[in-house]
Amino acid sequence: MIENTLDFDPPDDLPTRVENIRERFSLAGRAVVLYTGTLERYQGLDLLVSAAPEVIQRLPNVVFLMVGGTADQVAALKNAARALSVDQAFEFVGSVSPTDVFAYLEVADVLVTTRARGTNTPLKIYQYLRAGKPIVATAIRSHTQALDSTSAELVPPEPMGIAKGLIRTLTDHNHAHDLATGARRLADTRYSERVYMERLERLMAGVVNATPRAAAN
Repeated sequence: MIENTLDFDPPDDLPTRVENIRERFSLAGRAVVLYTGTLERYQGLDLLVSAAPEVIQRLPNVVFLMVGGTADQVAALKNAARALSVDQAFEFVGSVSPTDVFAYLEVADVLVTTRARGTNTPLKIYQYLRAGKPIVATAIRSHTQALDSTSAELVPPEPMGIAKGLIRTLTDHNHAHDLATGARRLADTRYSERVYMERLERLMAGVVNATPRAAAN
């Protein structure tokens, strides 16, 4: 198994982009929960919106920063947030360039992925791990084949479980630090560019050294 873990390089002006995001969304003094990726239904973002009231009740200064999605998808989630009276806590960014994602990851206090079903690991998981931030992820196969309890807060794929995981990670700073450390360690030992190239080189060496079937006959 060779996971597609390669990524773009961070932009040279990353600090400037980070500061621009902080100013654009008035993030000073706020707890930032970040989601990046598509806004398709299977991502379970309706669960995240439904979890928001519980999180906001405990942490009124929280902001859910949502990066990605089409205009129609953003509109649908905005309407869902408005229906629960939590729209003031959501900022929808829409699609951004791959290099801009680095800046959004940098401003986050917690990274979240609430996929409700599926077995393929989202590519954002590898970005999340390399960011070295605490991760809250639903405990389904898509996530648990890459993450464990040392690298993410694994929660049930339902609103209350997601809310409890976010609250714990945002309020228990020692736990958040341990998760961030575990995420970075997993990224370095299993999902780094070095590991990717080593696996690819071993695969190619095996192909080159394999005895062709025709020759064996």
